Amino acid sequence: MASLEITPELVVSAYRATGMRPMRGELYHYDGHGWCGCAAGAILFALGGGGDARGRWQAWSIGRQAYPEYLDGFTSGFDCVPPMDPIDSPEVRRGIKDGIACRVAVIREPGVAL
Repeated sequence: MASLEITPELVVSAYRATGMRPMRGELYHYDGHGWCGCAAGAILFALGGGGDARGRWQAWSIGRQAYPEYLDGFTSGFDCVPPMDPIDSPEVRRGIKDGIACRVAVIREPGVAL
């Protein structure tokens, strides 16, 4: 079975389905005007939101065979920050590449504002 790949289509559809505004550096929060969140937060909200978000993100990604290194790389790529763990591995690099691709797709998507 292949490991998780977070695609631009998945992320854009999660933002569209939830109406969340994209942001960097935080899973999600309510800012007084509505919900905003990173790509992982939008995916979680699309799956039902609320509750133990970090625990649900781990369960969702583990159920899809995501490597922690991939998720760290993905978050870094989407948020445009260095990975939390400086390990250079194929999974970190793959995650960074996918995170950047998702961020670019969100920036280019009409109606999904950063």
